[in-house]
Amino acid sequence: MTLIITAAPAGLFIGYSMTALIVMIGVSWQWAFYIHIIMLIPVSQVFFAIKEKYLNVIKRNSQNNAQ
Repeated sequence: MTLIITAAPAGLFIGYSMTALIVMIGVSWQWAFYIHIIMLIPVSQVFFAIKEKYLNVIKRNSQNNAQ
């Protein structure tokens, strides 16, 4: 639980630090976004590969939501 709670602040810190380093070496700050997107593509593919029984997602019928 501690790792999950500290992941967001740690990610922000690392992201700002990496962006600062990118800018310090002379690359435009927009490249931080491009690098982020490139790094997230494999992570998103992992979620598609995870079997549904391991995810705690409640499926709801769309007709029940309309009522």
